[in-house]
Amino acid sequence: MLITIITNDLVSHIIIIVIVLPLIGFSFWILLKPWFKLSQTYKTDLSLEDINILLEYQNCILDKTRINSRLNIGITKKGLYLSLTSPIHYLISPLLINWNMITKIEPYFDSVWGSCYKFSLGSPTITTIILT
Repeated sequence: MLITIITNDLVSHIIIIVIVLPLIGFSFWILLKPWFKLSQTYKTDLSLEDINILLEYQNCILDKTRINSRLNIGITKKGLYLSLTSPIHYLISPLLINWNMITKIEPYFDSVWGSCYKFSLGSPTITTIILT
């Protein structure tokens, strides 16, 4: 009986390690893939203390990925600052998008969040960011 309990416990740990953790990691990577793409160009070392105006726990649609209540939006002289909130911010670099890279800002209506603003980056547009 003791061997059965140990075996069942071992099997559940193996399932978690082999199936569940990689699935969570893969899902995390897929959801934040647009962020990783932008971080290749717009990664910054600025911290929240360096931001002039900061809105915390905001929403965002980056490409087609929704980031709900996990975004800090900052305004600096150099550009638009975006970072993710705890605990994700320890793993993901913040972004600083220079003002001259934002080629278009237009009102946008989202069926979930209502009135938003859509920012187009690059010319031609390489991506869009919708901020609430």
